[in-house]
Amino acid sequence: MSSEILKVLKGTYLKQTPVQSSELAEDQIQLLPAGTVLVLHSYDDSDNGHLKVVLKEVKFKDKDTWHIFKEHVELTHESASSNGQTAPSSSAFRLGDDLASHIIRYMESKGFEIFQGANLYNIVYVEGMNPDGSLNQDLPNQFNDIRVVIEILNGKPKIAGGPWEATSEPGKKYTIKPLNRKGAARIKFGQYKAWQVGYHQRKKNHLALVQTGGEVTVHRDLNKNMMRDPSDKLDTGHFGINQHHGWDSSKTNVGGTSAGCLVGRTIRNHVKFMNLIMQDKRYKADKKFVYTSTIISGDELHNEVT
Repeated sequence: MSSEILKVLKGTYLKQTPVQSSELAEDQIQLLPAGTVLVLHSYDDSDNGHLKVVLKEVKFKDKDTWHIFKEHVELTHESASSNGQTAPSSSAFRLGDDLASHIIRYMESKGFEIFQGANLYNIVYVEGMNPDGSLNQDLPNQFNDIRVVIEILNGKPKIAGGPWEATSEPGKKYTIKPLNRKGAARIKFGQYKAWQVGYHQRKKNHLALVQTGGEVTVHRDLNKNMMRDPSDKLDTGHFGINQHHGWDSSKTNVGGTSAGCLVGRTIRNHVKFMNLIMQDKRYKADKKFVYTSTIISGDELHNEVT
């Protein structure tokens, strides 16, 4: 018997509303790995480049009606397995054993948005990783994370910028004396569409990506132990989590250069970063373009690909 079949081309989410998955609660999203096949009762166009689909043979979280991003799936009219879902197939990308491929493979597995094409850049921070791709101890108050920009051409990822020394965590100064009474902000691992080109602290000599385009979620380090732990409360909003430089600070002392921002250690490499991402064709078309950035754990990335 033939049916309308939805095939997932790259890891993505079913969503209860057609918006970024990062904006929705866990009970409003369902991760679908690449290769998943679902039988549909019906489908129709929805908002923001999504389809509205009604599942025929399965439900997720007791719901059969969902939204899904069009570019991550294809629709066919063919036979499907009786349970309406097949095991994941290989990646939609041409992935190797290099760092860019490892990152994209991980992002795909999480259903994160991945941009393909010339001058369409994926901004990624990997916590606890050295520029050579090796892991480190991720000690507090150090520039021991990386900032990297990935471009995907003909399905093959490549590093377009970096990896550059960075930190995705606040330094000791603002952990001990936080700017917010709830505690220092430590960004929650995930993906956020939240940044626009602007000036850090409105200083005209410090071009940066500033958090004026959307909300992010942070852990509040109220106990000042300089790590994410189960006791941390999550806080979502506009907190000025900018992407700026660290004034050429020492590798071993973030100090007061970050109160929770995503900070590239050196001025020189930060200028390279900004020059590159401002070549993104979406920014060139719209100077108010909102950039997406992904923040991931080096340990989790390593475990995912080994």
